[in-house]
Amino acid sequence: MSEVEEQSPTGVSRRTVAKAMAWTVPAIAVAATVPLAAASDRTCLPIDGITDPRVEIGVCDTCGNPGGSNKGCASNLQHYWQTPIYLNNPGPDELVFHVTSFQLNGIEYGAAGGAFGLYLATGTSSDDCTVVDQTCTTCTFTDNPNSFTCMPPAMARTKFWILSNDFGNSSSSTIRIEWELINAATCAPVTSGVSGAIFSSAPNNCTGNE
Repeated sequence: MSEVEEQSPTGVSRRTVAKAMAWTVPAIAVAATVPLAAASDRTCLPIDGITDPRVEIGVCDTCGNPGGSNKGCASNLQHYWQTPIYLNNPGPDELVFHVTSFQLNGIEYGAAGGAFGLYLATGTSSDDCTVVDQTCTTCTFTDNPNSFTCMPPAMARTKFWILSNDFGNSSSSTIRIEWELINAATCAPVTSGVSGAIFSSAPNNCTGNE
């Protein structure tokens, strides 16, 4: 878990929350590594841990960048995976969605490991994206400031993208994403979960200019 702190307007830390709670999440088996390339016969076996109806992670709709620039949401990364996330908030309290871990083949490429971050989807293509809203909270995330987004009250189902960091090669076959929901006003954890998948062939390539 990451450290989450509530900040006063002066920037002085008033409360540390995350270390007071911890969650147990299931492990995901590691399959053989396969090349990252478009494959029409790819098979994805989703493996979910603790779930919440406010969070849907489309692990089997993950796309990959095999090395070309300007693919997906990031034009300056050469090798990364990009996974769609659908968030909704029917309640009256403002929430924060925070990615705490992004793993490929058991290696950390997210949150504390340096996740590239979250993006708001603005269209149907994997390169239709923009920066997320992070203005709803004074909570700070010491693992990675790009790993969270606001979920305002009565928020309808909205699509986002989570990107791994550049992992230096174009092969992988398992994915695991851990996340938490936090009260935006108090910084108190609300719930957490994990979603993952094993690919028998590589995800499709992300779209974008070569």
